[in-house]
Amino acid sequence: VEVQCPHCPEEVLIAIEYESVEVDYCVGCKGIWLDSGELELLLGDAEAAEAYMSIGSPVEVPDGEKARKCPECDKVMTKEGTNSEPPVIFDHCPRGHGMWLDYEELETMLKHLEENGTPTEVGRYLHEIFENDSP
Repeated sequence: VEVQCPHCPEEVLIAIEYESVEVDYCVGCKGIWLDSGELELLLGDAEAAEAYMSIGSPVEVPDGEKARKCPECDKVMTKEGTNSEPPVIFDHCPRGHGMWLDYEELETMLKHLEENGTPTEVGRYLHEIFENDSP
């Protein structure tokens, strides 16, 4: 089943798999879609994933950014930000299917996890893939 990029509707997401984590990646904008269970694998455990998702609070959509739709259910996602400094901003499916991270948002999230002592093998792998692949 082809999954459309929430940011670039003309692009189809490609699956990248590592250590049982499969992220859907857009070659156009370099964003990623994480299904709800994939965030758990990325962070290393279910509690960390739940905590990470629950620390989000609604933020305003930046000027010029169109509302993003969930690639699974096609519902408009909410824009949320963590309480960390700097905040990690992401689009979150209202039905809990997962989260969309634009390239810059992914970069901020990986840096935040590293600085807080929670980098996982998968997180390091994603960092290596994306650090030299800016759009």
